[in-house]
Amino acid sequence: MNPSKPVPRFQRFKPCLMPFSTATLPPAMSATLDQAGNDGMAPVCIAVVDMHGHLLLLQRNPAAAVRSIRIAEAKAYTAVRMGMSTARFQRRLQDERLSAQDFMDPGFTSLPGGLPIQGKDGKILGGVGVSGRSPDQDEALAQAFIDRLALN
Repeated sequence: MNPSKPVPRFQRFKPCLMPFSTATLPPAMSATLDQAGNDGMAPVCIAVVDMHGHLLLLQRNPAAAVRSIRIAEAKAYTAVRMGMSTARFQRRLQDERLSAQDFMDPGFTSLPGGLPIQGKDGKILGGVGVSGRSPDQDEALAQAFIDRLALN
């Protein structure tokens, strides 16, 4: 870049493009909620965030606890911001004798059930969080959602 030649304002920043189609989210969400609704287990809430942790899509089975809304969103957010599953984040906190508050982000949770959504190259594209069941069951549904996106 030539410092003597000013850069037009609209060329200073690269556009932020959605790395996966938002059109694929509702079908994956519906299929995952159908799976959860037909397996005889507790109802759930599922949240999907973009690569920055901003909410893209959230759906809650009407029978799921209202608190599951914020929990699912926090799980997805934490997975993206930390670049790891919330189960792994929980283990890190335990291993290093830390708390989520040590990271100075009030949106973090160490509850398992959040996974980063990664592209073929391993780059984090977003995150998904599930709440309403046991941690292992929440994480299994989050993985089922990712599998339905067919990104890998």
